[in-house]
Amino acid sequence: MLIEMKSPAFKKQGEERPPIHFKEGLNVVLGKEDGAMSIGKSSSLLAIDFVFGGDTYIKSDGVKKEGHHTIFFAFEFDGEKFYFARNTGDSNTIFICDKNYELTGGQYTKDEYTTWLKGKYHLDFVGLSFRIALSSFFRIYGKKNTDELNPLQGIPGQNMDKSISSIVALFDRFKDIEEFKANVTEHKRKLDAYKEARRYQFISDLVGGQKKYEENLAIIRDLELQLATLMEEAEKGHSEEEIELNANCKFKLDTQR
Repeated sequence: MLIEMKSPAFKKQGEERPPIHFKEGLNVVLGKEDGAMSIGKSSSLLAIDFVFGGDTYIKSDGVKKEGHHTIFFAFEFDGEKFYFARNTGDSNTIFICDKNYELTGGQYTKDEYTTWLKGKYHLDFVGLSFRIALSSFFRIYGKKNTDELNPLQGIPGQNMDKSISSIVALFDRFKDIEEFKANVTEHKRKLDAYKEARRYQFISDLVGGQKKYEENLAIIRDLELQLATLMEEAEKGHSEEEIELNANCKFKLDTQR
């Protein structure tokens, strides 16, 4: 779990405040006692999201006011502590630190870091992205994901099918429906390909409904009748009179030439 976080930009009465320590269970962020509005509450929550690989904090009021700065933070998993630093001006790099927050020279890319966190939090389930899993629960002003009419939609603009799939994956049930979803997707692709082929006339458009089907049957029956008549006439052959008449016609044509 995340156990502490600090930054030169975190100030109290103009002075850098000591590290913020987190405990197991509920942790509460309180505003000023006089009730005045300030940038502290939302920015502190966005800073926590930043520690977990988010990027919304970079455009927050806190960064606009203080400028780019580094946040130092630590996690503890199975009794072992891990120390890191991440700067808002180079957010794709997470630096590995020692317990005094001195850089060790090691580093992660953001993708490598979130993959590491995914394993440490035992969220390496099929079909689940660590950031998508977290973004669904970081409901903070500024992330534009506080739509109370769509409580399952954790990411702005995400359709409901993907939102539900993320929740299914979070409970490690995605593999139960993965094959079914894959079959549905494949059949949709085949249908789309067939429609496009018909659209560009790569294949014949043989679909005309019941009326067209009956018309085709009538044409087939008529052609079959004509074929039977022709075959019957061929079997009868020609009479001697027809042969002699045909020969006389041919003789007359020859003499006229």
